Amino acid sequence: MTEIVVPEDCGNAPREAWLRDFNVAFINGDVEATLGYVTEDVTWNLVGEATIEGREGMRAWLEAMAGKKARRVVLENIITHGDTAAINGRYEMESGSEFAFCDIYEFTGAAADKPIVNYSSYVIRL
Repeated sequence: MTEIVVPEDCGNAPREAWLRDFNVAFINGDVEATLGYVTEDVTWNLVGEATIEGREGMRAWLEAMAGKKARRVVLENIITHGDTAAINGRYEMESGSEFAFCDIYEFTGAAADKPIVNYSSYVIRL
């Protein structure tokens, strides 16, 4: 099982907990739970690699990645403001490869439970 380290939540930003839960579902490979956080027409830009269109495109990508597991994921910062948010951190794969990442999110509105409509992931190998 993947070790997941998350910053302690102050309890004043409900979207931080929501994003933490989204990332935990994603990290654990829970495809259906992950897709529950995005709109039907979500756009996911894997910067420098590909752009995934729609919930079904995201499903196909997540299912294709099912066998690749991280050993440890550290979510270093979760920053939210209005209808945007960002998370940065690092992860180590079971193979020993290490990466740093930053994900930028845009939501359909400012309320904490609004789904992700645009999502950009910047990932670099360390």
